[in-house]
Amino acid sequence: MSKNNDDFFKEKKAWSEVKDELLGCYFRPYVQKILHTYKPLVYVDCFAGKGKFDDGKPGSPLIALDIIQNCVSSTTMDAVDISTNFIDLNYADDLRENLCGYQYVNIYSGKYEDNILDILKKKEIVMCSYTLIHMV
Repeated sequence: MSKNNDDFFKEKKAWSEVKDELLGCYFRPYVQKILHTYKPLVYVDCFAGKGKFDDGKPGSPLIALDIIQNCVSSTTMDAVDISTNFIDLNYADDLRENLCGYQYVNIYSGKYEDNILDILKKKEIVMCSYTLIHMV
């Protein structure tokens, strides 16, 4: 029997703070590096959730988008090729609301295994080259 997770997004837990801090530490230099290769950046968050917690703390979607926005605004590049893709089975509507106003956003409602191959095929990319897939 599956666990009831109705209160998962009520407040951000300590383990989630650590996970998101690690994401932030890794993702900023990753984005900066990829932008300077002039290659496309495709980010996929396979279990995006609501994007932020009910206590107002950002989840991984907002953290990733803020990093991308900061990196893009600090680059001298004229054009960037970025696609962020967020998949969630239960909270796609909340996610849309919490991510409105950000660029490069694609939101998919459903299971990641039903969406991931289509996302990657649309981008015509090799997964290991310039794609970061966030699944935790």
